[in-house]
Amino acid sequence: QAALIASNPCGADTSVNRRLVVGSYRPIVIDSLGTSGDTILYSVRVDSLVIGYDHIVHLSGRITPLPIQGSMEFTFEPSSGLPPFTSTMKLVPSLNLASGNYSLEMRAVDSLRLTQQGQPVTKTATLAYVHVGFTSVQVIPNPIPMDSTIVTLLNTRTVTVRNISTAEEPYTLIVQPAQISGPPFEVLPNQGNGATLAPGQSLVWTLGFRPTRKGDISGWIRVRSNDPGNSELQVTMIGRGIGEQVPPRVTVASPTQSAELMIDQGITLTFSEPLVIVSLDTILSVTSHRANSSVQGLAVLNPLTLSFTPSDWFWPDDTVTVNLRAVVTDTNGNRLDGNADGSESGSPDDDYVLTFFTGPGVYPGDANHDGDVNEGDILPIGRFWRLQGPPRLRPFTDFSVQPSRGFPTRVAAHADCDGNGIVDSADICPIAQFFDYDTVLPKSVVETWLSEAQSWNATVVDALLGALLACPSPGPGTSVLRQALTEMQSQNPIPSVYALDQNYPNPFNPATVISFSLFKADDVRLVVYDILGRRVRTLADGAWDAGTHRVIWDGWDENGNGVASGIYFYRLDTRDFTQTRKMLLLK
Repeated sequence: QAALIASNPCGADTSVNRRLVVGSYRPIVIDSLGTSGDTILYSVRVDSLVIGYDHIVHLSGRITPLPIQGSMEFTFEPSSGLPPFTSTMKLVPSLNLASGNYSLEMRAVDSLRLTQQGQPVTKTATLAYVHVGFTSVQVIPNPIPMDSTIVTLLNTRTVTVRNISTAEEPYTLIVQPAQISGPPFEVLPNQGNGATLAPGQSLVWTLGFRPTRKGDISGWIRVRSNDPGNSELQVTMIGRGIGEQVPPRVTVASPTQSAELMIDQGITLTFSEPLVIVSLDTILSVTSHRANSSVQGLAVLNPLTLSFTPSDWFWPDDTVTVNLRAVVTDTNGNRLDGNADGSESGSPDDDYVLTFFTGPGVYPGDANHDGDVNEGDILPIGRFWRLQGPPRLRPFTDFSVQPSRGFPTRVAAHADCDGNGIVDSADICPIAQFFDYDTVLPKSVVETWLSEAQSWNATVVDALLGALLACPSPGPGTSVLRQALTEMQSQNPIPSVYALDQNYPNPFNPATVISFSLFKADDVRLVVYDILGRRVRTLADGAWDAGTHRVIWDGWDENGNGVASGIYFYRLDTRDFTQTRKMLLLK
């Protein structure tokens, strides 16, 4: 029943009538029923009523947010049964509906029943909906390899954009101009225009690759279209910049081929382009024919020059051969063209070979160059009287060897005892001054030189130790020399910083020296790893005192097996410092 009460100042009256009473709405319920072809089916339960209900409920639906393109069609089957009423909802996406994450919003409106505000009673419900659109665009190849190209040169590659829809599922593809990541990649002029492609049709673009540096370079190209499945397709492009392919060569040599060099001078080679700085121990040799052995010295490779300064002076009156192996390369990996024929043949054909001669080494007063200063030295003065030649650059102050250049008659340089460039009467004075001297160095001088070894640069010590390790077979003094070199400089000041030095020699075979510095006592772990990061050998693991230390790796692993040629890494770890360096074993 429903009671209606009317009242005013005069009183009140009540009227009772039978009416249908409508129960309250429950939330709309949407259950998935699966798919049928391109149609998505849902069961929609609108309301639960207490008793029979004859109002018309209008059902509608929409998707949010609004799609970039395309639409969704909603259709509802007539409701059936008593409350709760159930209807089947069909969602039919248009062919060009863009892919995306949507919400399905279902609304039920009872236009006959009003709210207190006089508005039709409305109930809504939402359901998440993921749409995967129809894909019709294809880029071939994908990804796009641009191949290896010399730096600054242009390499091109064609790319095809294709509409892969079929006659059974036709779709007209509108392709927009491409976007590209930028240099060194480009779309060549008039090659990146848009087009409308029917099913099966293609559009060809020409892409350019002009590397600005060496190494692997990647970029991307974007293809924009009305393709509902992928409106913006990004395709990777990969190229490699490689260097120019002209081999480096020696442009200037000092001394020149077959020239004479004073024994206190060094050798300088100038190259046509910068070279990669490497350890020169295994690729440079300087040989004395007179001593039938290598000349020891300091070689320094700057990008454009190579200099060699002998540790002692060159032997006088000697023939010296310099050999630089053609394994040295420019910054683009081209090996040395030692014979300057314009082609790269490798070692030994393209080794650079320089042969020169050294000038005299004159002891003032030893005019006949027999090792003693005596009355016999008067004779050459008379023999070469008034003969002129290059003066010596250093005036003599004591009985020590003086670098000189050869006179027209080579031995006359010794007869010029005072070094003024002419053999004359003044040359008798040095003979008188140094009479009975010989050219054997006093023992005190030798001992002074040996004591100076304590202050040698660590590079010199490492070089000597590296050369000792590289000997083909150990000699009887190997162990003694090795101990002396590893303990050398023990009295030097404590380093001010932690440091891990480059191994020496590098490349090496069969062993190498690894030096590190600790400015305080610390726990040290020094480990060798292969190129895959696997541990090969632990060289140090424990407490070490402050100072500079040297550890030798003999090319063996933890199991006592010799390792193969290749790149290895060594890493130093302390409580406060970590550093890793690379080394190369060449067998």
